[in-house]
Amino acid sequence: MKSILSICLALSVGYAQVADPSIVKDLNQKPLDDQTKALLKKAPQSKDYPELSTFLLLAYARIEIKTDGTVSIIHRNIEKLMRESSEEGLGELSMSYTPGKEKVRLISARMLTPDGRSYNVAPNRVFDRSHESDYPAYPQSRTIDCSLPEVRAGYFRDFEYELTTLKPIMPGYYHTRLTMKNMLPCLQDVMEVVVPKDYPLLIKPYNGATVPSPTTLPGNRLLYRWDVSYMEHIEAEPFMPSEEQLYPYVVVTRKMEWQELFDWFGKKLNRDYPLPERAKQAIAAAKAAHNTPEQIALALRDWIAESLHAASALPTQIDFEPMPADKLLQLGYASELDAAVLLRAMLKEAGIEANLFIMEPFGEPERPLTERPPSPDWFASVWTEAVISGKSYAINPFLRFAGLEELPIDVYGATVVRIGAKNEWAKVATERPSQYVAENHLSIKLEKDGTAHLRQRTVDFGSTSAMKRAAYSMATPRSMEEGLRAQANRIAAGATVAEHSFSDPKALGKPFEELFAIDAPEWALKVADVMLIYPGMDQSISRASTNPFTKETRKFPIVFRKSNPSLTVITIELPEGFEVLDMPKSHQVNNDFIDYRYEVTTEGRTVTIARSSAYKRYQAPAAQYAEIKAFYDKLDTITRQLIILREKEGG
Repeated sequence: MKSILSICLALSVGYAQVADPSIVKDLNQKPLDDQTKALLKKAPQSKDYPELSTFLLLAYARIEIKTDGTVSIIHRNIEKLMRESSEEGLGELSMSYTPGKEKVRLISARMLTPDGRSYNVAPNRVFDRSHESDYPAYPQSRTIDCSLPEVRAGYFRDFEYELTTLKPIMPGYYHTRLTMKNMLPCLQDVMEVVVPKDYPLLIKPYNGATVPSPTTLPGNRLLYRWDVSYMEHIEAEPFMPSEEQLYPYVVVTRKMEWQELFDWFGKKLNRDYPLPERAKQAIAAAKAAHNTPEQIALALRDWIAESLHAASALPTQIDFEPMPADKLLQLGYASELDAAVLLRAMLKEAGIEANLFIMEPFGEPERPLTERPPSPDWFASVWTEAVISGKSYAINPFLRFAGLEELPIDVYGATVVRIGAKNEWAKVATERPSQYVAENHLSIKLEKDGTAHLRQRTVDFGSTSAMKRAAYSMATPRSMEEGLRAQANRIAAGATVAEHSFSDPKALGKPFEELFAIDAPEWALKVADVMLIYPGMDQSISRASTNPFTKETRKFPIVFRKSNPSLTVITIELPEGFEVLDMPKSHQVNNDFIDYRYEVTTEGRTVTIARSSAYKRYQAPAAQYAEIKAFYDKLDTITRQLIILREKEGG
């Protein structure tokens, strides 16, 4: 449960004042009880966990949900500082809250000695800091922080506070996840949930978690309690499964249907939204300047991007109440949600069918939506949908996706909810067309002295192409020039950019192509009359292993990020006057996991290497680790093969 205890170990910036007495009136008033003393005695020694700077003795959370959905949560952590190196930076404690939406009460902030003595933070040394913000129209959080006294190795840090929400996201609604294990060990992890007996509570277990029988409390309330201990320190492995796949956990929420949640959200966003004259003039100008709906839609997107700065406000900070358009344009900034609502209204005014849509944050194709409890996490990102010639396109005012992207953009098995008249929700396609292949074509003309002229053409699809279009749409000529120069020098010291071009960032539904050419002195390594050539853009790759799997055994399944098939074709024109001492060999690996090909052909002084890969599946059990590691060992050897030349006498 420690994951929900947000202890930041850095001071916030902004104006500070001594915390209000209501925040610190109970500070360090609780005496050290026998249970806490017993925990201190059970603390492990530093030699038991030599890799850890702190050890968590207690992670406690008590969540009390009220009928109206407001909630009071008490958090407490007791940690042991395991070594002197952990003293630095661990003496600062802070927690954030949003005034008007939350209130906070600090219960304990102290250092404890092994024999139970306490060094307390004084109430007048607790500070309440504002966060500097360029967007004051959105609710801003504040931070309570303090410095602990006597921060020493072998001592214990004891921090406890209560955070109470004053206004739930949705009336009567609450949602959280309680995890029964973590990668870091914990001597005692206690989670308690208290609800009124008549509250429609749903506790849904996953991965072997259990739901305890409730205990009746005074006031007609029920208590659910989990008390677990896990002493193993789990080391991270490359390509690990997510926490949702690894650890037992429960989802605690109000019992309801997904459609009920979507209808509530849609009702919030489908209210009348009048446009000011300034926005209407922009629509008229866009229609006068452009002939197609696609061009008009992008022109309106650009107008909003130029008129408003993106404000770093989450929808949960603005209660899903869209800010009026005239106020947005007057302020000059907007959250993603407000900008999406404005763009939808402008598209409709221009005669283009438009909706809002949300997409589940993490696609779980193996777990259907109907089997998961409704969650407000969905509302973290709201986009605008433009429907043109019967096709749905994603369009983002703040250039997250420059141009129009046909849905789904880069989603495997996710669910999209269209915030329209009926708030429809449906599964999108789980696979992309097989013809989508990420291509990389590199031609290299090599000179006798090791200098080279490199010309690279890439073709990208999906999210990669969208991100590149977004980046190049936002880049200034100066930032573009500096970025290309830095990239050239990473490839070879002293390299200069010879040519650079790319696709129209506003192209509709097409792959993104980019051409990048450089002249690189000292590109190939020449020692006396021998020249060593790594067949790739960056010669340094040949000197470092690219295999992420270095250990001999593995504990967890392997989960790769889904990706398109890829094709790389490298053509090298060797210099005259050299003989070949060694040439890379062709290889092929084709199993139930991947189809990988490395094909080498020569014709005169021209060498062509074609590398292609296509994953057949993206997950494998730990039992197959040896096979997968062997493939990556072989892949590492294959891709680091060199071309070795020797200059002929008199060459």
